[in-house]
Amino acid sequence: MACKSCQQDNWVTIGSKKYCTNCGSLANPVAIVAAINAIGGPSEIFKSQPRPAVVAKPVSAQSLHGTSALASGGVLDLRKPIAKPVAATPAVTRPASFTDIAPRPQPQPAPAVAAVAAPLPEPVRAPAPAPQPTLSEMAAQLSSPAEIKDNSEKKQALKRPVSIGAAALVVIVMGGYIWASNYNNLSIRTASQRAGIVASLPQYTPNSYKLNGPISYGTGFVSFNLKSKTQGDKNVAIIQRKSDWDSASLLELYVAPKSKDYAAVDSQGLKIYLYGDGQATWVNKGLQYVVQANSSLSRDQLVRMAESL
Repeated sequence: MACKSCQQDNWVTIGSKKYCTNCGSLANPVAIVAAINAIGGPSEIFKSQPRPAVVAKPVSAQSLHGTSALASGGVLDLRKPIAKPVAATPAVTRPASFTDIAPRPQPQPAPAVAAVAAPLPEPVRAPAPAPQPTLSEMAAQLSSPAEIKDNSEKKQALKRPVSIGAAALVVIVMGGYIWASNYNNLSIRTASQRAGIVASLPQYTPNSYKLNGPISYGTGFVSFNLKSKTQGDKNVAIIQRKSDWDSASLLELYVAPKSKDYAAVDSQGLKIYLYGDGQATWVNKGLQYVVQANSSLSRDQLVRMAESL
């Protein structure tokens, strides 16, 4: 009977079953059942044969041939085991040119040299104490240049505040002189700004006449007085006020009503009217100038004052 799997007719009987030795397939179970029944049934088989042992791992067919140790059912690996090649260990051979080498002599240690004791260091001598100064030397040290230098530095430190105070006094005096020199100009400038006009002080004044008292101002006018230092009752009042008159209007509206006896003087583009006893008036750049003196100023002095304003 040929195997249905590999078509080989080689079988092995294990227990009550037949297996193909080539592929391990089970033979036709129907024929096996008929053969068992012909013998007397499964009970007769199990009575006459011991119970097979259970094998945990597959076992080759050669080791199980003719035995009934394998349990019923399953597939057996009946193929011949393939031997694994074992790597050959190369034999140790001696090279053809091998020659014996004699052992080399080992260096012998040098003989120990006896230690030589180092010489002991010489003892260090302590310095001799310095001699004590005598009374004359101590007296010279008391009057040494260092003390003199300290005294000179103290004197210089005392002189510094004195020099600083002197410098400050000079600055104050100079500042006061500058302020006094420019006081009149600062005053007339301040009065002009507050009055809204451009007023000025005369560059020429008769001898011994100086600005006296504060400068008065109001809306559109500024006035001040010049007083003689030699003649205490003599003074000159100067008034500057805003006006839109010309020389003809000034004569008609101001000079003629005050005096019929007047004189007109042309000087540096100005028409100056002289009238009364030391009186003068003129117009220039939108301002009317009036000079009123209670002293006997000459005609030339009044004209020069008008030219300097």
